[in-house]
Amino acid sequence: MAATAEQPLPVAAAALRSALLAAAARRLGLVVAEVDLQVTELLETVPELAEPPPPEVRTAKPEGAAGEAAARVPGVATLTRVLGPAVHTDADHVRVELATEGGHRALDVARAVRSAVAQAVDGHPPVAVLVTAVTEESAPSGAAGVSQA
Repeated sequence: MAATAEQPLPVAAAALRSALLAAAARRLGLVVAEVDLQVTELLETVPELAEPPPPEVRTAKPEGAAGEAAARVPGVATLTRVLGPAVHTDADHVRVELATEGGHRALDVARAVRSAVAQAVDGHPPVAVLVTAVTEESAPSGAAGVSQA
């Protein structure tokens, strides 16, 4: 983390830890036991905050039984293709990549997708779900208003 001398480093670190823990719980549904921070830079002045451009999300159309099942789960904004195809089927497992809607906890959506895809695919294989992005709550489904997760 980078910080200024405006407040003591332990106070700045505690505020950042708190924000990260809250975001992990609220946005992703994750329970985080500890946040380890390292101060990498001491700034002379507070930097001007610029709104970063929304990252590009490579959306994918649902294909096959696994893709269709995943896309129908409430909270799925879109299937994505970051590591390859949105649905990767191997002999012993299935991997699904997706973006979740901001109003849904990513962990809950991932669990629901895992269950839906396992039921939809012959043999009920293990399913891994990779959440590649979380959309903003006010944004429509799709690539607009997406923030990386």
